[in-house]
Amino acid sequence: MGIVGAYMVPHPKELIPDIGRGKEWKYPRTIEAYRRIAQEIREIEPETILVISPHAALFQDYFHIFPEQSVHGDFQGEGAGQIRFDLSNDTELVNEIERLAEGKGFPAGTKGQADEFLDVGTMVPLYFIQQVYSKFKLVRIGISDLSDANHQFFGRMIARATENTDRRVVVLASGDLSHRLLPDSPYGYMPEGKVYDEALMKVMGEGDFFYMKDLPPALRNAAGECGHRAFLILSGILQETDYQAEAVSYESPYGIGHGVCAYYIREKDDPYVKIAKKALQTYVRTKEQEIPLYHLPREMEGKKGGVYVSLYVNGILRGSMGTVEATQDSLAQEIVKNTISAGAFDPRHQPITEEELESVEYSVEVVSEPEIVTSARELDAKRYGVIVTNGWDRGIVLPGRGNVRGQVEKAMVQAGISEKEPVQIKRFELEEHRGS
Repeated sequence: MGIVGAYMVPHPKELIPDIGRGKEWKYPRTIEAYRRIAQEIREIEPETILVISPHAALFQDYFHIFPEQSVHGDFQGEGAGQIRFDLSNDTELVNEIERLAEGKGFPAGTKGQADEFLDVGTMVPLYFIQQVYSKFKLVRIGISDLSDANHQFFGRMIARATENTDRRVVVLASGDLSHRLLPDSPYGYMPEGKVYDEALMKVMGEGDFFYMKDLPPALRNAAGECGHRAFLILSGILQETDYQAEAVSYESPYGIGHGVCAYYIREKDDPYVKIAKKALQTYVRTKEQEIPLYHLPREMEGKKGGVYVSLYVNGILRGSMGTVEATQDSLAQEIVKNTISAGAFDPRHQPITEEELESVEYSVEVVSEPEIVTSARELDAKRYGVIVTNGWDRGIVLPGRGNVRGQVEKAMVQAGISEKEPVQIKRFELEEHRGS
């Protein structure tokens, strides 16, 4: 699956009421943004949350990926020891990132600093998420003193690793913006602080990461930011996806900038084609017809209906099966059943072999709810298919070439209905989803 969501988030401890003790009310926009993204993450249901934190182990010439089986943390030092974190690490994803890095000779892996204790840049975002969702494993990534280009390249490598492991991963790039926005800021005042924050929020909010180059180290150093390199890794990850960016919030109490941006990932593969592909590949390789169906798109939830599935190998039809009305408990299961039937049980064609799987092109046509027509003027042979019935006799003709009269006559012949017998005619449309 890969990346299913990503966010740029801040990490002031004072956002947490047991630590802020009233100061949290200085961050109304940030708290509201955190509550929103926590709900979004709960709806996405990621298997893994990957956090990039500038407060994790930092090396001059190496990106550290934390390898521990389990990790822990609390806010004991802030007088809030009751807030605890006990999480499992996604070691399979960690190992895949490290494997890709080693294959490229890239300086990233697990050979840095062993540390099972979580840092503040990781714990603050997780505090809000765990209020509503906790069914995830964790991966922690540190930044380095290597170049901006290396940070973005590392991000692209992380994205590929999530796809290779077929994980549903949400990425959190944790970091604050300028720490020097007001004269009474704990870190002093620099006019570059406002310049940096405005420019960074524009780039990250619009998702146009090409312009990260317009934020040079001299400006960042003067602004006193802490999150920029985490954001660079995030930008590299997102370059491997199709996303929509949104600047959710910004505020700067106490002279420190805190921005939240969201990145909504568009599916690369048509979900209908994806189900058909999974069904065929699973059946051909294992003969298993019960296919697990997780994280269906919302448009499929609770939906039933007919589906026609056609399979092509090198442009040649190798199987086609369909149902004009629902025969399964869900539309997804209808796709599974008809795909397997088309690929393995269509008597007009040889079953598709495992060697041919990579060459298959899928056409999944979803049948609209059939509706009764009372006049030929309501039909269009190119747009609508027809169902012609008389009692138990029924003929079905899909939309295509020809005219209405020929289409209806073909359906009657198919059903064995004579011209003198009364018939009921229904029309339906096909919504095609195609891919390989």
